[in-house]
Amino acid sequence: MPVVASRIGQIARTVSDVKGAVNWFQQHLGLQCLFQFEGMAFLSCDGVRLMLSQAESAQPESILYFEVPDLDASIEAFQSAGITIMQMPHQIHQHDDGTQEWMAFIEDPDQRPLGLIEKRRPSAATSA
Repeated sequence: MPVVASRIGQIARTVSDVKGAVNWFQQHLGLQCLFQFEGMAFLSCDGVRLMLSQAESAQPESILYFEVPDLDASIEAFQSAGITIMQMPHQIHQHDDGTQEWMAFIEDPDQRPLGLIEKRRPSAATSA
């Protein structure tokens, strides 16, 4: 029988400065640092661990996508904090029930994209 994976437990990402990245993810995305030691840190993102490991330079890696409750307010907060907005909020899909999926991209401390996703219910959906 095949193994049935229930969910992702941990995602690894290299960073050029672990301490700075931990501070950034805590301050701007509200992630909690679970534990850290020389060159590594583990943060919690709603039960999924984000492992940050020190590298001489951050490597190109898969894009992380974070769900947020209010994409427009999140983008305003990131702009106020001086974080680079790589792509403003835009609708990417509308489901049969009318729910819209919206996405935007910001830049992480190593100038790589981070995706932000909001699912807007029909009553809260706005036109593109």
